[in-house]
Amino acid sequence: MDKELLDDQIKEKALGVNGVISQNLEIAAKWSRYIAVSGFIFFSLYSIRFGYDLFYNFFYLLTNISVLFETVINLVLIGCGFAALVYLNRFSTDMKMALAYKRDADLETGFKNLKLFLKYLGYFVVTISAVALFVLIYVFLLRMT
Repeated sequence: MDKELLDDQIKEKALGVNGVISQNLEIAAKWSRYIAVSGFIFFSLYSIRFGYDLFYNFFYLLTNISVLFETVINLVLIGCGFAALVYLNRFSTDMKMALAYKRDADLETGFKNLKLFLKYLGYFVVTISAVALFVLIYVFLLRMT
């Protein structure tokens, strides 16, 4: 008796993905795939340009600290960009699989990947904003002296 009651409660709490929700998730999956692929192309071209500059300025890199600093910044940006786009691409793939085969596990992992993408992107934006603010304050203080 208790098991049947528990099963009824679980069925009532289950979320159904149908109709408008399914259409919106499908559109979100398509757009996230488009953004991820576009981002991969952009960061691939940026990596090629960066590799060319690194090869061309290698000896200058060893003697000039500002070129070394620029190189480290470029490596961090490329790494962070690729990592964020991987989560977005996984979200898109999992959403498409969940909608096509009606699997809750894919739906759950898709939303986990979306959460990781947004969390990662949020940390990245906050960090870049904080660094930019510190640079602006530093430049402003230099002008004051």
